Amino acid sequence: MMDSIRDGESSVLMDRSVSRDIHWYKYLRADVEDYHRAVEDSFEGEVTDLCSSITEWRRALWIAHSRAFALPPTGKEIALIPMVDMFNHVTRADSELVYDEMTNSYNIVFGNDLSAGQEILITYGGLSNDILLPYFNFIEHANPLDTYYLTCQQLAEALSTHCPPTHSGSAGESEALKDGLPNQLQFEILQRAGVSWDGERGLLIGLDGPSETLILVVRVLISDEETLRESDPSSFAKAMDLSRELVVWDALESVLEAEEERISKWVRNSQDVGVSTTIVDFAKEKVRTISSSLRIVRWWRDVSERVGRVTTVLLPPGRSTIPVPILDERGTRQL
Repeated sequence: MMDSIRDGESSVLMDRSVSRDIHWYKYLRADVEDYHRAVEDSFEGEVTDLCSSITEWRRALWIAHSRAFALPPTGKEIALIPMVDMFNHVTRADSELVYDEMTNSYNIVFGNDLSAGQEILITYGGLSNDILLPYFNFIEHANPLDTYYLTCQQLAEALSTHCPPTHSGSAGESEALKDGLPNQLQFEILQRAGVSWDGERGLLIGLDGPSETLILVVRVLISDEETLRESDPSSFAKAMDLSRELVVWDALESVLEAEEERISKWVRNSQDVGVSTTIVDFAKEKVRTISSSLRIVRWWRDVSERVGRVTTVLLPPGRSTIPVPILDERGTRQL
């Protein structure tokens, strides 16, 4: 199955039943197409003596790429290791592939909890489903490293629809949010921060919350012109005062809720029209990632309101409610 990922139209990422306007599908498909072009460019010289067609060459490359292991210490060289390439992947594997410099060989170190008849799993590395799907043709359910991306354009359009009122009035009154584009001052601040407005993967959402870059962009886009002119551009990379940061988190909550519902709706509709199960499961994992990030944003907001200052601690594992702050002997609030 892994070897067929680059064979052509059989790949799940070449599924013609998937709408082309889904941005996460677009950037994954673009990765596949970029690889196809690179393979075609390399099909020349001695390669043509080894493989009779571009399809055969593509398949040969991916038998190697999807099964090879990087050699230490640089990781620039790869090796095919018989039998080991048959082990399946999980991020948090109990067993480990270990390189022995003395013997120039690899060993499998089994986990302590391994029992007779149990499948041996290793990790291919810290990989999100965005890597596993195009390069190995599968996803990991409940992947702890999975991510989701929003483009700046998507964020601006979502803010124009869902953002709550800001200091200068409703979000719709902002030129940037009304038109879905930053005004000149906002654009300059984003440029200084290294944000690519046209980037397909610019704004990361993880299981542990939205990225600092995403939060920065929200701070800039919901700020009125007076705030933009009076603030040092670097200040948008840091938490603002509590009242303004609460506005940022409310805006993030609205955007994430809308994106969560949008993809959930796509999943429901896609299950009825024959979209690949792998693609549907991939989208379900994105919903899980967004939901987790949404939960973190709500936690930040609720805790900060309780303690009276900006607090971005992570939500404790397994906890879904906010603990009541406790006063210590000095009267300091503790979580």
